[in-house]
This record gives sequence, structure tokens and C-alpha cells, in this order.
Amino acid sequence: MSDMQEAERTLSREEAQEALDEVQRVRKTNEQRLRKPGRYWIMVGGFLGVLALIPLSRDYLTEPWTYLAPPALLIVIAAACMWGQPVAGRQYRMTRPMAVQLVRFLLILCVLTSVGPGLYGAFEHWWIPVLFAFAMFGTSAVLGSRMDRDWAKVVSRGN
Repeated sequence: MSDMQEAERTLSREEAQEALDEVQRVRKTNEQRLRKPGRYWIMVGGFLGVLALIPLSRDYLTEPWTYLAPPALLIVIAAACMWGQPVAGRQYRMTRPMAVQLVRFLLILCVLTSVGPGLYGAFEHWWIPVLFAFAMFGTSAVLGSRMDRDWAKVVSRGN
């Protein structure tokens, strides 16, 4: 009888391991499905890059183009990133750690947004807005997708 009980215990351990493996596979699948595509963060980065280039456009473009170019670029960026994509997005219930991550992300972008035009106004080098445009684009593309990946993990695990 003990051999039979031991065989049942081993079998149930194997079944338990298979069930745990299946749960892990489902969690990974959920994480993949909950993540927003990277093009959304590229779009946000493009918007912020255009914002960073506005001081440069005031100095190098003529009067009507100074006001028309940034909105036109925003429309082109949005159209390119959203082309043929579904508009429905997943909604997350904001938790405290998610809110802290979002506030950190926004603070970094606010610092970049305020420092760039200030340095350009002080030194008037053409490359300062370009540098800050790349910094804002990179920050939003990298940190935004990382933040989204972390949020998807939190939501898929039910924490």
C-alpha cells in the first residue's frame, strides 16, 4: 500500500508542477497582451521632441511657419504612429507604486522641458534644443515602455 500511496503522491506532485507551469505561462501571456505597443511611447517621444524644438523654430522659421509647423508635425507623428491600429486600449487601475512611477516619469520630463529652453535662451546654441529633443524622445520611449512593462506585470499578477 505504501508504494501505491507514494506513486499517487509523486503523480500529484507532477500534476502540481504542470499546473504551476501552466499558471506561469498564462501570466507571461497576460503580460504580453497587457503591454501597450512601443509605437505609443515613440509617439509621445515625438510629441515631446517637437515641443523641445519650438524655441529653435522661433529663431529659424518665418512668422507663419513658426505657428503652423509644430501642430503639423504633431498631426503627422500621430497619423504615422496610429496608422491602422485599433483605438481601444487597456485600462489599468492605478495603484500607489504605479502612481509613484508615473510621477517620477513626469518629473524627469518636466525638468527636461524647463531646462532646455532656459539653456537655449542663455547660450543660444542651435544644438541645445536638438539635444533636449533627443533626450526627451529617448526618455519617453525607454522609460515609458519600461513603466508600461512593469504595470503589465503588476496587473497580470493581480497585485
